[in-house]
Amino acid sequence: MTLPDIVAAVRKLYQVEPAKKETYLNNGWAIISVVVLSALNHPEDIAQVYRLMERDIENFGLSKDDELALKVQATLKLREGILKGYVAAGFPRTINGLIELRKATSAQVLEKLPQTPIRKEESWEDYMHQRARGQALFDTIYDRHTKRVMQSMADAYPDLAQSALHHLYGPLLSEGAVLTPRETSLIVVTGTFAMCVPSQLRGHIHGALHNGALKVDIERLYETVLLFCRHYGNPLPPLINVKL
Repeated sequence: MTLPDIVAAVRKLYQVEPAKKETYLNNGWAIISVVVLSALNHPEDIAQVYRLMERDIENFGLSKDDELALKVQATLKLREGILKGYVAAGFPRTINGLIELRKATSAQVLEKLPQTPIRKEESWEDYMHQRARGQALFDTIYDRHTKRVMQSMADAYPDLAQSALHHLYGPLLSEGAVLTPRETSLIVVTGTFAMCVPSQLRGHIHGALHNGALKVDIERLYETVLLFCRHYGNPLPPLINVKL
């Protein structure tokens, strides 16, 4: 299968056709696709996904202003998705993914995107708010296993547990201005599928369910990652046996 065939198959999984402007931003096909491409170290193909997303929006018959506004919203979600995917995929691949996304983005859309960070760190209160918010997300994801998971990381290295809360869950994952907790969890599950890390994957699948995801969401993620892995010749992710 060619890459356009793969992307078409992903769109079929997510029932994109016919695309509807009222629900388009909530359809995860484009976000999940770019997160997988970034994680698998093929950011050069993000442009193909982006062009299809633009085509969908251009076919809605909106006014020029509304069309541009929707493209801006969709682009915000894509770049936030790639950024949050760094938790599983790593920082270098995230950098490359975001650079390629910017290259694919039109000048009109780039002009409308925020030029300053959406994560505010201007006072100690900002940091404390982020940490409390991150702890709340961590608690939701791991539920009754929260203390055990945190202690396991602390036993491995105390700074690991601290970094997870203060640098990943606090400022990064729990920021909800662009993506919901459900979308964030699905992005992390996508990254752990793509990176073939079953120990973390099992916990994050449960976390996604705790954040409102459904069985069909997890199944779509798995099939999406399989499609791209087979195309690029990457190792196939394990099928995790959890109660969905």
